[in-house]
Amino acid sequence: MGRGIAIAVIAVALVGGVAALIINQMAGRDAGVLPEEMIEPEPSAVAADAPPQPERASPEPTAPADSLRKKADAYWSAGEYKKAAEVWKGIAEAAATPADRSAAVHWQAVCRERAGDRAAAVNLYEGLLGPDVPEEHRVKALSRLALIHPARADDYAARLLVDYASRPEADEIARRFGEANLSALFSPDPSPGTTFYTVVAGDNLTKIAKRYNTTAAAIMHCNRMDSDMIRPGDRLKVIDGVFSITVDVPRCALVLSLNDAFFRRYGVGVGKNDTTPAGTFEITAKLVEPTWFSPDGHIYQYGEDGNLLGTRWMSLSVDGYGIHGTWEPETVGGPSSAGCIRMTNEDVEQLYDLVPVGTKVTIVKAEG
Repeated sequence: MGRGIAIAVIAVALVGGVAALIINQMAGRDAGVLPEEMIEPEPSAVAADAPPQPERASPEPTAPADSLRKKADAYWSAGEYKKAAEVWKGIAEAAATPADRSAAVHWQAVCRERAGDRAAAVNLYEGLLGPDVPEEHRVKALSRLALIHPARADDYAARLLVDYASRPEADEIARRFGEANLSALFSPDPSPGTTFYTVVAGDNLTKIAKRYNTTAAAIMHCNRMDSDMIRPGDRLKVIDGVFSITVDVPRCALVLSLNDAFFRRYGVGVGKNDTTPAGTFEITAKLVEPTWFSPDGHIYQYGEDGNLLGTRWMSLSVDGYGIHGTWEPETVGGPSSAGCIRMTNEDVEQLYDLVPVGTKVTIVKAEG
């Protein structure tokens, strides 16, 4: 499977409705306001939180252009974002090169967003998605659109994850959407891939989980239960969608999908010396606090020095390989195992609770 195809498989769609959840979470800051962490401070700017000066295509900007930039910075420092946007508009119209123009349009959009004019910001960001715009500004525009455009946020986020998967902006979008997906799933409200079930006499969580091909732990998370006690008449939120896993070996990433839509991405450790097998497998068994049977014949009990498996183990349908935790979280993110997929204990425990035995796992190794 080619590299582009692999990424498309893991990010072809996003769980519906999560974009609105992210946008609503951001709305608490003030509608349309650009989060502070998305602004890169520029030491030479007039104020500490002023936008950085865009890179100039020519080494020596003209004096008028430089003067206008200083004027825009001054308006920004004073909190007069609409006036700053108008100055950036003038800079864009007078720009000598496409690179200068796209940089100025980007900061015009930033100022419009800060001023609370989300519609104008969206129009400006969308104007930066063309092939003649430098990648830096296309990616920044996509990342902002994914967070502020309710109607098309999912589309923009999917495009960012597919076309620019290696960019840090894509990592940020994946993190935000993943957290929002998990928050929506683990809430009592309806969410994609779930339904509601009314408990009847003779039910228990294991029986209900088997009926819906989910896990008892997932039912407890979805309903914020402290114990597995249930009573006839209880209304439970259960996952009736299908989880699947794609491991992108070159990027050391595990993507969890729900009904073929992006759900969450985790960093993983993979096999040293190309020892992680490629192909499509399934989870065949799951263990809490696993014992490790070392290749040299030694048996390491859970908690014993030398046990490399961490707190959870999920066997794959290929002998000797699985997804497991680790006591060495610093080894996650690179080639560190004998071929297995290694996760932090916190992440593997979360994944373990979500996916049932039989979950499909696709491991992709191809570049290009």
